[in-house]
Amino acid sequence: MSGGLLVASGPQLFAWAPGCEPWLVAERDDHVRTLCVHDGCIFDGGDSNTIYDTLGGVVVAERASWIYALCSHDGALYDGGRYAQVWRTQDGELVNWRDNWVRALCSHAGVIYDGGDYGVWQTGTSREMGSRPGACYGFAAVGDALLDFGEYGVCDTLLGAPVAQRSASVLAMATLGGTIYDGGAGGVYETRSGETVAQRASPVMSLGVHNGVLYDATGHFQLHATLEDPQGDSPLVELDAPIHAILSLPAVLFDAVPSSGSS
Repeated sequence: MSGGLLVASGPQLFAWAPGCEPWLVAERDDHVRTLCVHDGCIFDGGDSNTIYDTLGGVVVAERASWIYALCSHDGALYDGGRYAQVWRTQDGELVNWRDNWVRALCSHAGVIYDGGDYGVWQTGTSREMGSRPGACYGFAAVGDALLDFGEYGVCDTLLGAPVAQRSASVLAMATLGGTIYDGGAGGVYETRSGETVAQRASPVMSLGVHNGVLYDATGHFQLHATLEDPQGDSPLVELDAPIHAILSLPAVLFDAVPSSGSS
């Protein structure tokens, strides 16, 4: 098996690979919002105010409120969330404060960035990366460029320049074969042209690429192969809660995922 996807649906984590039914890996006390691979391990965090080593089921850190973002950067794991701070997760070092929720973290070209209801900043230096007319929800690296997205559409992070605008918030982004895609209310779009490539009945909350296939996950609990299912008629997976995050896992990690969740 050439790896698969880890899917965060409400408080549950499922593993899925093409041709298989999803199976439960772990369950938390509340919704899981973010997934991350760091130093060969998988970590998850969310509304339970706790960060877990996903496969080991071990509590790594606890926070004062919801965890929205995890990021592997320069040999360390970082987290941010409703507690309006960025921490080095495993050694408990507070890196920086913000005046509102931290919704996203990204390591790019040796620098870590954070974004949220306050805009987009370089985390270590608190350099503001231009103004944003709304909250930032995430980042996407595209070659040497870094993009951020949110209530305002899509911006070039390093230039602070608009790239695309949408009629509603952009909730997810991914790249496949040099093409950038974004998702939100109504479906999935080719970012630079604005062309609709897939229509969905509920907002696209997460996008991911695995083995050369683009996947989207929706608020109606469904996972789709985006380009192969433009009308949303053939979901690959249907679960019981909104899918907040999907993460592509290589075979070495996916094969270590247990067949039933006790963590």
